[in-house]
Amino acid sequence: MDDESALIAGLRQRDPQAFATFLEQYADLLQCRNCRVVLDTTQRLIVLLHDEGRRIIPMGERSALFDRLQQAFLNRPPASDSKTTV
Repeated sequence: MDDESALIAGLRQRDPQAFATFLEQYADLLQCRNCRVVLDTTQRLIVLLHDEGRRIIPMGERSALFDRLQQAFLNRPPASDSKTTV
């Protein structure tokens, strides 16, 4: 059993109501294309970070990265419908 499965199984045993809420929200999340992309990207990032270990980004590069991320976020087009399905 992988860590994610163990975590979900543990939640199911400790708090069945919280588990039911998790399943409902997860199902809603999967209906939204943009949400699925964010979820998939986040899961891949977690795996990469776990596999690679901790790396230190030099301060100059880190600042430039955060500046680019902030500009991309601020300049993104508005979403017409966050519940759009594919």
